[in-house]
Amino acid sequence: MAYIDVVNDWTDNGILKGLGIPGYADSQPSDYNYVMLAFWFCDGNKALDMALYWQKFSEHTNLTQSRFGLGSSTQAIQKVLKKKFNDAGIKILVSAFGATEWPTSAGLDATTCGKNLAQFVIDNNLDGADADWEDNAAMNAGTGEQWLIDFTKAYRSVSPDTILAHAPQGPYFSGTFYKNGGYGTVDKAVGDMIDFYFIQFYNQGLTSYDTYEELFTKTTKGAFPGTSIKEIASRGVPLQKLIVGKPIVHADATNTGWVDQGTLGAWGERAFNEFGWYAGMGHWQYKSGQDGKAIRDAITPLKNKCVSAGKCKA
Repeated sequence: MAYIDVVNDWTDNGILKGLGIPGYADSQPSDYNYVMLAFWFCDGNKALDMALYWQKFSEHTNLTQSRFGLGSSTQAIQKVLKKKFNDAGIKILVSAFGATEWPTSAGLDATTCGKNLAQFVIDNNLDGADADWEDNAAMNAGTGEQWLIDFTKAYRSVSPDTILAHAPQGPYFSGTFYKNGGYGTVDKAVGDMIDFYFIQFYNQGLTSYDTYEELFTKTTKGAFPGTSIKEIASRGVPLQKLIVGKPIVHADATNTGWVDQGTLGAWGERAFNEFGWYAGMGHWQYKSGQDGKAIRDAITPLKNKCVSAGKCKA
């Protein structure tokens, strides 16, 4: 899976390529199974960046021209493009919040946010949503957990059948640092409503997740020990819902956590062999790897293993 916040080329053909749409993209359809359009903001119930382009295709582009054959309205274009994704085995989601909206600290109502996001998914012909909640102050204060629980329940009350992912930072799964339990508490309360976790194992300072052990088996660095994949799973979070999130290139990380994609691929294969993990890899951000090579380097060894064992996730 990969996040799309901006594209490299803002011409109409460039937008279609930059969205990873099969038939236009340089990457192969098999390189990604989820595309996350960033971002939707709870404050004002508004879309930004590529989520805004998806919401208002016919206003921002010339894709309605006959040479594209995609339809004469935003709704028609969305449906055609969604079908292209889905026919290639790719789900398209909108990502909420990101690093620039902290809805809990801002006092925004969790129930309203969850319902509005679900309605945005329905209204814009999407497969689901991703909650990229990074409100550190709220998590530190002990208010983040209940907000996320209420938000998730509200989303599901409007859209029980679409995909809902969460994208917590790795430290949020610490079993000791947060006084109300962090994402362990969220998972216990509403984990059955969350399809998977795209965990941000990067930009976490001294907790760098930059060796096999630190990422997969035993985190010791920094203030958040016990937040490797295996350790998170040991506290009851389903192992196969734990997606490893990493930057595609070094420039996509603002501090630590970047790992060469070939090395990451070897680690994934090792984790499969040692304790049966096969949930998959996700990347920030698509524009840095539009040819698909980086994600193939990261995921192919794991995919080969789990396919042969008949255990791959969709």
